[in-house]
Amino acid sequence: MRLIFMGTPAFAVPALEALAGAGHEIAAVATRHADVADWARAAGLHVLAPGVGLAERIEGLEFDWLLSIANLDLLPEPVLARATRGAVNFHDGPLPRYAGLNAPVWAILNGEAQHGVTWHLIEGGVDAGRIVAQRSVDIGPDETAFTLNAKCYAAALESFPEVVAELARGAPEARAQDASARSWFGRDKRPEGLILDPARPAADLARLVRALDHGGYRNPLNMARIAIGGRVFLAPRAEVTGPAGAAACPGTIIATEERGLTIATGEGALRLTGLMSADGHVPILAGITAGMAIDPPDPRAEARVDWRRPAVEVDRQIRALSPFPGAWCEAAGERLKLTRSRLARGAMIERADKPRQIGSGACGV
Repeated sequence: MRLIFMGTPAFAVPALEALAGAGHEIAAVATRHADVADWARAAGLHVLAPGVGLAERIEGLEFDWLLSIANLDLLPEPVLARATRGAVNFHDGPLPRYAGLNAPVWAILNGEAQHGVTWHLIEGGVDAGRIVAQRSVDIGPDETAFTLNAKCYAAALESFPEVVAELARGAPEARAQDASARSWFGRDKRPEGLILDPARPAADLARLVRALDHGGYRNPLNMARIAIGGRVFLAPRAEVTGPAGAAACPGTIIATEERGLTIATGEGALRLTGLMSADGHVPILAGITAGMAIDPPDPRAEARVDWRRPAVEVDRQIRALSPFPGAWCEAAGERLKLTRSRLARGAMIERADKPRQIGSGACGV
């Protein structure tokens, strides 16, 4: 069996080693990751750049299957047509549910007890092809996007030999997806504007923070956040600490600590730690004390943005609405620029002159 392989650094090397160890021929490796390209060249493999022009770059190559693993590039028909038997994609969700992007994030947010991964044929639309193999993984009570992604990759590696064996047969046994059970999460979907709404239960807010916790890896959605007096704070970690007390109104700051604070919510208290300023630096919390309140979410700001317009127009709308021009965050040891649109989805909160002070037992006063 002869293949072209497209995959991410976390999966590429063990998968390529497994393919070679099983006696299969790798016609080329298409990757934009330097470490994968270096490994492939050292192994004597042909390396190609993915993306625009790939059809021309594979001209003249003969191969049976194209393997696409955690690849975010939509493969055009001229590329797919070059594979004599077909193309297979790895998806980090239990299709037909959780089609689209960031499936582990949405599974945690929705309170799922189980998630899964799917190998499917590339046919009939994005993440819609017949299923070759699936595996289930459990979602723990303290699961984060990072830990669930790790489980998904482990399940992918465990099931990969089964997929390869099916492809080697020439015509793999594959079952059609149930279209009625399909759910879709697109690139522009953001969880609740990324803002922590203190009116909600602490458990729900902690789940939102965990769902957006990608560890040291690139965060495609940005972090959950709060605002105090118009100042935005990113919240990478959260835990439910118990009841907030009858006198504490939702949003009231119960306690403060270095780079952290505890707030009352609609049900229970929520401790936020590792806080960062909107530019990703260690925040200055001086002047923020118990008894103050975080700013309530402002749904009107996001409602005034027409997300259907071209990107340049959306950006113009956001700059007109938001006092926050941009943000930086630490991820995998590098600075990653966050787009204004991502910031605005979570940080368009009307600027206040100073943090609100709430008197004991006087909600909203």
